[in-house]
Amino acid sequence: MTESPNISLDDPYVRHAGTRPTDVGAERAAVEQDGHELDNHVGVRHASALYTGAYGAARALVVRALGDRADTVSICHQRSEITYSNIPVGPIVSGARRRDPDRWDEAAASLDAGRPAEVATDVVSTNEQGRTVVTLESHWRVEPR
Repeated sequence: MTESPNISLDDPYVRHAGTRPTDVGAERAAVEQDGHELDNHVGVRHASALYTGAYGAARALVVRALGDRADTVSICHQRSEITYSNIPVGPIVSGARRRDPDRWDEAAASLDAGRPAEVATDVVSTNEQGRTVVTLESHWRVEPR
């Protein structure tokens, strides 16, 4: 996995939260969290740690999907909607996918023309048993520098 020299696949807080990329490509990105230091006093993952993992997967996907453009743009998280659906215990894997792939193609054309664009991702976070514990819809604004 190679990273753009100017834009890292993850940010310092995501890394600090024990979240590490496991599979990052232009169509899908996955990260894993397995640190018990992210659990609360009853052994359940903190909601903020779950959000951080899902955000990290979404951001890694956006960066990787930009390809060579990543060095020439600014990426800004606009908004997200998260749903917590099961009790998160143990290692958690968050997988991000592009939402509305046609929109991503339009975004590439906009960026190539020097205009800003918006893209969205869908993230599903699962536990060891494959149960969904979190879903995150995340929207990003990408602007030429």
